[in-house]
This record gives sequence, C-alpha cells and structure tokens, in this order.
Amino acid sequence: MYIKLFIMSKLSIGVILLMAIGFFSCETDIDVNAEPTDITVVYGLIDPADTIHYLKINKAFLGEGSALDLAANSSNYTYTDDELNVSIDDGNGNNYTLIRVTNEISKETGIFDSLTNVLYKFTEANINRNSTYTLTIVNTKLNKEVTAETKIVGNTSVSVKNKIRLCISTY
Repeated sequence: MYIKLFIMSKLSIGVILLMAIGFFSCETDIDVNAEPTDITVVYGLIDPADTIHYLKINKAFLGEGSALDLAANSSNYTYTDDELNVSIDDGNGNNYTLIRVTNEISKETGIFDSLTNVLYKFTEANINRNSTYTLTIVNTKLNKEVTAETKIVGNTSVSVKNKIRLCISTY
C-alpha cells in the first residue's frame, strides 16, 4: 500500500509539473497583421452620357494601431505621383492614358482623409456601348501590372409589378 501511495504521489506531482510547464510555456501573443503586399483597389464608372471619366485607384492597407487612425492618413492608401501608369484600351484601337488629378473633385468629410482626393481621368465623348474596355495599371515602383476589363452596361429600367404593403408595429 505504501509503494502504491508513493507511486501515485510521484505520478501526481509529475502531472502537475507537466501542466505547469505547459501553462507557462505557451505563447499567447498573436500577430494578426500579415506581411505587407500591394493590393490595388479600383472604383470607377465609364458613363456613355459623360465626356470626362474618373477612376479612383487606391491600395488596400493594414497596419499596427487603429484602422480609423490609419484611414485618416491618405499616404496609407494613395499611390505616389510617379508610382502608377494607367491606361484604358477600348478594343477598337483607341488607347487612353489616364491623368492623375488631385482635388479636382472635392471629397466629403468622413473616416478617410478628405483633404486629398486623388483620381485618374480620361476624356472621351464617344464611349462605345459594344466595346470591351481593358484597364491596365503598371506600378513602376514594384514592376507589377494589374489588368481588368468590363463591358458598358446597356440601358436599364426598373419596374414594379406588385405593390408591397409595409406595416411597422411598435409595442
């Protein structure tokens, strides 16, 4: 009985010791930020009814600290003056070089920096609704090319077949 109790107490001490080592050797710090990579984000509208067309070209951003603080600084998501060469090809032999403009159109205040509004523009009065437009962005700093293509959306209409009754009740 004494030998059994001695072995059990040694075993219990061993298990407790292993658990203590396990608790204190674990690392609880997690790095949620990945290695920085260049991700290009493009917003734009090519409207056949307009002659001047604008694209908003930014880079996705991630960093240490509050995302709200990072968004307040436009250098976190805006490419520099000489960093991008941007062009659009309409598939019919017309190639447009987009010009970088700053604050040509004002920006509403909000979470993102509203003092600097960088856009890329081109002028074309005759947008062909049947063409496929190819956007090419060359990042000269990273020697990286990004492309996208789109067709022009045709005429649209919205119709409502049935009336919908909405009732809101309060208790």
